Amino acid sequence: MLIEECELDEIFQLKKSDCFGLCEHGPVVKFKPDGHSYLKVTKDDCLDIIRCHVDGSSPEGKLNLMHKKKR
Repeated sequence: MLIEECELDEIFQLKKSDCFGLCEHGPVVKFKPDGHSYLKVTKDDCLDIIRCHVDGSSPEGKLNLMHKKKR
């Protein structure tokens, strides 16, 4: 698993979830508690996604990013 290979298992946990209702945009990766969701994620995208969350940078544009708005 990429998280373990990068020795980030102290920071991230991978959990299977129920349906997000976004099947046409899948696979979907969602981060909690910040609400960031990445759509149409490929295996190659995973390292970029992890890097963004570790260093606080923005995704490189190839990922469709959705952010849950705070109410």
